[in-house]
Amino acid sequence: MRHLLDDAVTWIIINASKEQKSRVIVDAAVALVKAEKGRAAIAVVDHNGNLISMDSMDGNSRFWSRFAVGKAVRAVALQVDTAVSAEEVKTNPTRFKARGACCREKFF
Repeated sequence: MRHLLDDAVTWIIINASKEQKSRVIVDAAVALVKAEKGRAAIAVVDHNGNLISMDSMDGNSRFWSRFAVGKAVRAVALQVDTAVSAEEVKTNPTRFKARGACCREKFF
């Protein structure tokens, strides 16, 4: 069974369009959030910061959708994982705000 799963993942990586790949990412994130009984807005952007796919779970305000896009754009612009940004907010909020200034029009 594991071999079939590996083959499916390999097929997605090689053959799927960027829209299909981004949908897999969003669906996996939604499943994870649901398993943790949470809610979230998830956005996937391309290397230029253009939105490819997004999902906002029931109960979220429009703000969280905008925030998700901004977070994804910031990660691409600064070439850092979103987890790095989350840690930076806690440890050095001034630097987080300064580094995010380049994405202001997309962030808020």
